[in-house]
Amino acid sequence: MDSINVLSKFLRLRPNLFSYMGTKDKRAITVQEIAVLRITAERLSHLNKCLTNFKLGNFCYKNHPLKLGELQGNRFTVVL
Repeated sequence: MDSINVLSKFLRLRPNLFSYMGTKDKRAITVQEIAVLRITAERLSHLNKCLTNFKLGNFCYKNHPLKLGELQGNRFTVVL
């Protein structure tokens, strides 16, 4: 949710316009799929110049929002 709050401030959007499938561990290096209504991939890509703790990429367009619980599973790599 912290990242969505940051993105919503930069894009001047309400956080409820973003959707996602699950939550992530703050202490891990993770990848999260999120969706946002009516924002172009180009506009999101330009935000990478301003972001410090995360990066945006791998954009695609869908006709429906993401929903909690839709995630098919998780993959983990444990580094010791």
